[in-house]
Amino acid sequence: MNHQSPDTFSCPREGLFSPLARCVSRHAMMMTVTSLLLCTSSLRGSGLSSEIPGLSTEALESLVAHYDGTRGVETDGSSVLSWTPVDAHGDFLDEMIVESMQRGSAGQELISYDGHAKLVFDDTDVAADGRYLEGSLSNEASTAFTVIWLGHYGAQAPFATSGTYAYNIGPNNTSHQRDDGKGGFVVEQYNGKTYAGDDITAYDGVPTVWSSVLAANSHAFYANGKNLNIAGMPSY
Repeated sequence: MNHQSPDTFSCPREGLFSPLARCVSRHAMMMTVTSLLLCTSSLRGSGLSSEIPGLSTEALESLVAHYDGTRGVETDGSSVLSWTPVDAHGDFLDEMIVESMQRGSAGQELISYDGHAKLVFDDTDVAADGRYLEGSLSNEASTAFTVIWLGHYGAQAPFATSGTYAYNIGPNNTSHQRDDGKGGFVVEQYNGKTYAGDDITAYDGVPTVWSSVLAANSHAFYANGKNLNIAGMPSY
């Protein structure tokens, strides 16, 4: 995927990362996220070294950031203001903080925190309004990248047929979204072109481990380890 440092990351409403990361629910969804891992290379990072002993040095060093729902969440009441990730050893990565961004006149309460581990990204039925988390990733350029997140999409969401994004990384490097197709709702990736996979309606409302494994000319998306058969041969 050739990420240059820094990359942008976003988490739910326009789609949990321009180079920038954006956690979003684009045109709405209700989405719940408890953990998000970003790793260079095809290794599937595990989070903190103390929580999963026995990981190799290579695996630990491949972790770019772990957005852990149990720590680093700044709130105003139950509204999320920002989320700071940790590295493989549990140290905060302040330079990769993602902050709540407003679209239109949406209130900060659209991204909420339960005080323990769960962030919920909600939306309104006004297309011009929304909230998402946005920040920059600091990592060396790589043609291989893995993103893992624990959470779920909501079945009832405004504008669900316009696509509900969990995250965007880079302007068009990769995303994870739920959109209508095949008589239900399918998983999709957009990197300048849309690639669709299997129907994921059965996972609505169900806490799920989602993973995306990307290399220079391939991509594979999984739900709880099941291949979701994303079509196409991308080029990153």
